[in-house]
Amino acid sequence: GKVKRAIRHYTEALRIRPDWISPMNELAWLLTTQQESKLRNPQEAVRLAERACELTGYKQPSFLDTLATAYAATGRFPEAVATAVPGLASEAFL
Repeated sequence: GKVKRAIRHYTEALRIRPDWISPMNELAWLLTTQQESKLRNPQEAVRLAERACELTGYKQPSFLDTLATAYAATGRFPEAVATAVPGLASEAFL
């Protein structure tokens, strides 16, 4: 319930370690899924989620899920579906 605080902490963590994948994905998820519009930043979420996926070779299903959600939040629905489908297929075999 302390989303603003979490966003600040994740942002600071990434300032210190720009390629720290876990907070990168968490921040992207928060920036995409918040109902309060002033906390949402789907464009930044796409940037972060793309970077997290890039750093993990597009092989981490939860990161692909975040990226697909961020794409959808920015209206990039074909990319959202193309990203989500491989992620869902990977999760089926975990």
